[in-house]
Amino acid sequence: MNVHPPSRRGAILALALAALLVVMLVGGAMLQSLVMDLRSVRQTQDQSQAYWLAQSGLERARARLAQEPDFREETWSIPSDVFGEPRQGQVEIRVEQDQGGGPQRILVTARYGGRLDTAARASVEAAFSLPVDEPPGPTSPQEQE
Repeated sequence: MNVHPPSRRGAILALALAALLVVMLVGGAMLQSLVMDLRSVRQTQDQSQAYWLAQSGLERARARLAQEPDFREETWSIPSDVFGEPRQGQVEIRVEQDQGGGPQRILVTARYGGRLDTAARASVEAAFSLPVDEPPGPTSPQEQE
């Protein structure tokens, strides 16, 4: 006993396939949106890390200049195992002398990401005059008396 005529079975099958196609398209669009959001979050995190690396490079340059007034440049590489993920960092520090007797400049560029050639990048710059004060630190027992 056939409950549905053959033409009606074909229509139900076509309707079910169309509904399945719509569900797959909506799911695919949602997945694509999720992937784009994750990439955006990763880029924001990488940019933030590059900024903090640049700030660290600036502090490192100030500390070096306080100890070595003739310090001029350094490239500081941070391997991926330090970050605990497959991302690496690099900080380039350069000190420029002003020929006119004005303040000198510290230029720092930091890169952070999976590949340094396409990594997030941040730069900071600071002017200074010698002597460079050391960053604040703990005071010695003699200074507290």
